[in-house]
Amino acid sequence: MIIGTGKSKRLTEKIEGVECPACKAKDSLVAEGYQDFFNFGLPVFPTTKRVEIKCSQCKKFLNNNELPYPHNSLVMDIKQRIKPAVWMFIIPIIAAIGIPISLIKQSMTAKENISKINKAHKGDVYTFEVGDRLYQKMQIEKVKGDSIWFLASLNSPANKQNLGNNDVFEGYELTYTTTQLLKRNDDHEIIDIVQ
Repeated sequence: MIIGTGKSKRLTEKIEGVECPACKAKDSLVAEGYQDFFNFGLPVFPTTKRVEIKCSQCKKFLNNNELPYPHNSLVMDIKQRIKPAVWMFIIPIIAAIGIPISLIKQSMTAKENISKINKAHKGDVYTFEVGDRLYQKMQIEKVKGDSIWFLASLNSPANKQNLGNNDVFEGYELTYTTTQLLKRNDDHEIIDIVQ
């Protein structure tokens, strides 16, 4: 994965009436406007604008202050006309929309789980996070007072996409109190409850 900065050429303009200070070729200078961006695997967001001046004859790059007056103001004019590409805003837009939606969805699931935990029944199936992005289904075997006994699925823990639908609950037995389950729910360790 590439992390750092990159540049995207947004504008190219020939500078007329000026000769190159290095090779003295007239009308050979070209100004290229770039939009720099922060790169985190993909371009994430635009940062700065800059202008590079290059001679098309001798290929020398010039500093902005090497342009004679009044052409040196051309650099500022080009910078103002550089517009970032729309794709540079895609990841920030997706993040700005996706993160709140994900948080709201997670919060709603956690709230729904609270009432299901408080009304636990034999046969309810809980999906627990048991490791780093690994999940295990467990079924309530019995409920007695504040204690809830679970039987684990015989299927191995898996990521969300690979959790099976044909679970056999004959694995090891675990016992939780309602308070412990509510705590695991608050810690987002209970992903789903099917009653």
